[in-house]
Amino acid sequence: MQTSEKIKKLCEFRNFTQEYMANQLSMSQNSYSRLERAGDEVSIAQLSKIAHILHLRVADILNFDESQVVLNINKVKNENGKVGVIYEQGMSAEEKQLFQELIKQLKEENIYLKRIIDSTMPNSA
Repeated sequence: MQTSEKIKKLCEFRNFTQEYMANQLSMSQNSYSRLERAGDEVSIAQLSKIAHILHLRVADILNFDESQVVLNINKVKNENGKVGVIYEQGMSAEEKQLFQELIKQLKEENIYLKRIIDSTMPNSA
């Protein structure tokens, strides 16, 4: 996959339009469209600006492999009953386990802190 194709895919994953990217790069939409078709002829300066917009490192763009992206969308309800979406992109089993442990720890801390607050508040009965 050529560099320009990688940029296009990464923008699609973030739902960034050509118009948005063009505005961020201070160029016309037509110029940005040509950049997306430039193959591997994207300049380092342009690549650096694009990486900044995408909140990535240049190396992340250059090493991007679409076949390694696993996109799972899970709907979850929070305590207020609102539905949210979690995106997992290429997360390893170890990373997933670490995040699950962190979430569990944070939930336990929340319960502990709520108990402390409840014990220091006068009863409203």
